[in-house]
Amino acid sequence: MKSLSMADLAQAAGVGKATVSLALRNDPRIRESTRRRIQALAKKMGYRANPMVALVMGQLRSSSNTKFRGSFALIGLQVTKSLAEQNHTFRSLLRGFENRATTLGYQVDHFWADDPLLQANPKLPDVLQARGIQGVAFLGLPSKGTLPSWTESIISHQVSVVLGTRPSSPAIHCSSNDQYTTSFDAVHQLHALGKKRPALVLSHAIDSLLAGRFSAAFLQSQTSTGEPLHKIAERIWWFQPGDQSSFLEWFAQTKPDSLLTTHLEIAPWLKNAKTSLPALAHLDWDPSMTGWAGMNQNNETVGANAVDLLSAHLMRGEIGLPLSAKVLQVESQWVEGASLNPKLFFSNKSSSA
Repeated sequence: MKSLSMADLAQAAGVGKATVSLALRNDPRIRESTRRRIQALAKKMGYRANPMVALVMGQLRSSSNTKFRGSFALIGLQVTKSLAEQNHTFRSLLRGFENRATTLGYQVDHFWADDPLLQANPKLPDVLQARGIQGVAFLGLPSKGTLPSWTESIISHQVSVVLGTRPSSPAIHCSSNDQYTTSFDAVHQLHALGKKRPALVLSHAIDSLLAGRFSAAFLQSQTSTGEPLHKIAERIWWFQPGDQSSFLEWFAQTKPDSLLTTHLEIAPWLKNAKTSLPALAHLDWDPSMTGWAGMNQNNETVGANAVDLLSAHLMRGEIGLPLSAKVLQVESQWVEGASLNPKLFFSNKSSSA
């Protein structure tokens, strides 16, 4: 008889394989009720983890016996050290990158946007060589999504990867979240909750950096409803900091029953709305967002995958610009929260602030 796989269990549970994996490890990122349901289903169906896979994963997670292999550089193109510590996305990406690097025996040298060494960028290749850097990860692409021209001398002599955002040029390896599917699946989660008029609140800068993946998926996910595309597009509001009055005017006109966003600021803005309050969900959910529902982009896994790309190509001696760039994309998981219930969420000041 064919053994039961994690994919079989995921299909039976109606969730993704990543959700099953986390639930079976009792990971707190998965709701307790979901963990219990999946664990009970696994027991009922007779699922048993492959002992060899468990052994290998356990060895990867343990760095106690790992020998030092070398050094990677993490270059924050638009990211200062303080921003990396404050921004939840950068913080998670870095944590995943650094933890995997340590596990595999690499140390990480950081070069932040406000670092004099980075600002004097013509000297940086020499610094990297002097420090024995074997691979480079770039974080925080400029708004056009292209790497600065001064990075060419680094990329041509290093194994390189872009962390978190797929670059438009040059074509080098990248580890990122699957932003299109993140937005697409988020809309479908709202539809499953009976929300028929979801809206998207997003800045042009973010959507442009992602080559329009969030907005394109938002539009495409609703075309099957038969609603005209231009009507769906009216439910996209391009976020501007401090522009509360325009936001509330748009909200009153479009009357969405739910909002997808990357901007926590709109929650306190909505308290001044004169129409019924919508359900809210964040497209880049983090545990620090008290009460919010949304899509967990698994940014730590994105960071870890960047290290895997560097180490794999380094071991094969594949230095410089690749003939064909690899893009590793990580799926998101839907996380429920009080923000899906406007009465509950907006009555709790700490949740909506």
